[in-house]
Amino acid sequence: MQSYFKYSLTDSEQAAITEFCNSSDYCAIEQYPGWFPLFFDARLCCYYLQEDQDLMAFCQIIESHGFATIEFGPVSRNANTTISAIRDIVRYYKSKRYLHLGIQLSQKAGYDTDYIEYQLNKSFKIQYRFDNQSTKSSLEIDLGQSMEEILRDFRKGHKSDIKKAQRLGMIVEKAVSHDDLKIFAGIYQKMCAARKIQEDEINGRNIFKISDFLSSQGKGYILLVKNAEQHILGGIILVNQGNTLRYFKGASDPGYRDLPVLHLALYEAIIKAKLDGFRYFDFWGINHFAGEKDQSAAINHFKKGFGGYFTFFAKRMHIALVPFGFELFRMSIRARNLLNR
Repeated sequence: MQSYFKYSLTDSEQAAITEFCNSSDYCAIEQYPGWFPLFFDARLCCYYLQEDQDLMAFCQIIESHGFATIEFGPVSRNANTTISAIRDIVRYYKSKRYLHLGIQLSQKAGYDTDYIEYQLNKSFKIQYRFDNQSTKSSLEIDLGQSMEEILRDFRKGHKSDIKKAQRLGMIVEKAVSHDDLKIFAGIYQKMCAARKIQEDEINGRNIFKISDFLSSQGKGYILLVKNAEQHILGGIILVNQGNTLRYFKGASDPGYRDLPVLHLALYEAIIKAKLDGFRYFDFWGINHFAGEKDQSAAINHFKKGFGGYFTFFAKRMHIALVPFGFELFRMSIRARNLLNR
């Protein structure tokens, strides 16, 4: 097998990687070519592993000041190609004198991830942190159930809120016009300001690029919630991750906080995901480390109202590429947190 590290891709490489990602049973949107630059300005290295012209593994690696990071990758044909790919990547970044490599696998915790970690630990020491950033969890609904079974697991209050929204004439539609997208981005920013959330991932500058990307690549869509007067109250962004439809981001207008905007949006999204043949609906991002008064705890509670079950990804692997590389990484995280206060 031959491995490649590229900082720009030819059209044929881009097409082959896109096809490979689309053919995978599960490919997190973070690894889909073209997605990451919509949100962040960072140096990306594209790695792929090839055997007889067939792609066996691929991932995008974020490079920053001697630290390398893989988010929900590599995308691989099987556990053994994942192992081969990670060994390649460790050798490459050691040769570049990087300090630390962090890897969040895309696989849920289980036999495959245990096997991958066992084999990799034979080659180098892997360290772990037990916190929200290194222990990823989610909430998932099995869409193989009937809608009656899915609805049975909804919290009583969620069912009442959905009925209230329907009774008030609220509807859910796909976002199509630039005006609608601009209003949704404005609501997102308004919500972040009201909740004192320091985030600028969805804004009037990139919302059109996000929508165009999802539409052109067949990777998802944006649903908007409107009242009976066609006034936009909020919406959600949904992304296609192979056999899974993922709830990426959502927002409701703080001026209408008495209305169950996201309850209706997610209810309709679950119905549509099942009709479209997805195997799972993923609410993404459950913070088991949140304190009772944290906003994350309220978000957890809201998501759990739709039933489903918790899933856990493999713990983030921390690989020191030089002596004390893990300690240097931890120091950099602490320094960054201090700067962001």
